[in-house]
Amino acid sequence: MKFSLLITVLMLIISACNSQEQKQELPYTTKIEFEESMIQSHKRFIEKSATAINAYIDSSDYNFIASGTGLRYAIIENGYGVQPKKGNEVKIKYTIKFLDGEAVMEYDIPKVMSFFIEQSDVETGLHEALQLMKVGEKSVFIFPPHLAFGMSGNRNGIPPQSTLVYTIELEAIR
Repeated sequence: MKFSLLITVLMLIISACNSQEQKQELPYTTKIEFEESMIQSHKRFIEKSATAINAYIDSSDYNFIASGTGLRYAIIENGYGVQPKKGNEVKIKYTIKFLDGEAVMEYDIPKVMSFFIEQSDVETGLHEALQLMKVGEKSVFIFPPHLAFGMSGNRNGIPPQSTLVYTIELEAIR
């Protein structure tokens, strides 16, 4: 009796799943239409991201400079040393926040990290940002998603497609 009841329940679950499964056809008839739709979607995302970044900058007390890649930065405290270049090992102290000011949980207190410029697996924006700094300098950087953790985010509390605000102090170059 229990066995037949179990079989009946399983059959009902399987048939319910099959009846709810619907095949969805793509609204695109050609590959070109699909590609154009993806391009338009990406453009809308970039515009939305730029609007949020500009709103952050407008509400800030800092004078931000834009690089050609979309990185924005402002110097908080001037440095005294040389700027790092490709191959140099750098030591930094940093925090990460979202544009709304909320601290990224894993990075809410200053972290210290060392890595080699353009030779280490860190966010693309860090390589560019540090080559703009001098030893002892403290700066704020806005990393759009493509310079931060991109389409995937990370497992330490950064969702996909997040624009991030880094406060970085360049402590040393080796």
